[in-house]
Amino acid sequence: MMRVLGIVTAALIATLPATAQVVAEASLKERGAALNTAELQAFFTGKTAYHKNLKTGQNLPIYFDPSGMRYFKVGGAKVLSTAWSIADGKRCEETTAGPEVCMTVYKAGSDVYLCDPRYAGECLWQILRVADGDPEKLKVQP
Repeated sequence: MMRVLGIVTAALIATLPATAQVVAEASLKERGAALNTAELQAFFTGKTAYHKNLKTGQNLPIYFDPSGMRYFKVGGAKVLSTAWSIADGKRCEETTAGPEVCMTVYKAGSDVYLCDPRYAGECLWQILRVADGDPEKLKVQP
């Protein structure tokens, strides 16, 4: 019984989010470069980007379909989709809460960050890696 409790406790601890430091956009402007429109298109189109919220520890894979739709899961098993685009050197997307938001994407060394203008200079999301295609099978099939 104690061994089972230990295994369950270890599993629960492993699922707790590991938070990191939120990055200030001003520091990224100093040490990195914002990706331009062509770089953004090459970076996201037809790929799955693995995002991490630096404040909450939430991990969020998002598939950016070339059709202009993005697919992701938040919480449960239901896949959500909203429109996305690249405009004026920013990644724009409809949010599940309402209006479109356009974010600057910075690359600082090997690190990639998203800076959402709604968060007053704090860049809450880091892209940990990018994979070709939709390996998470997020795209809703007709």
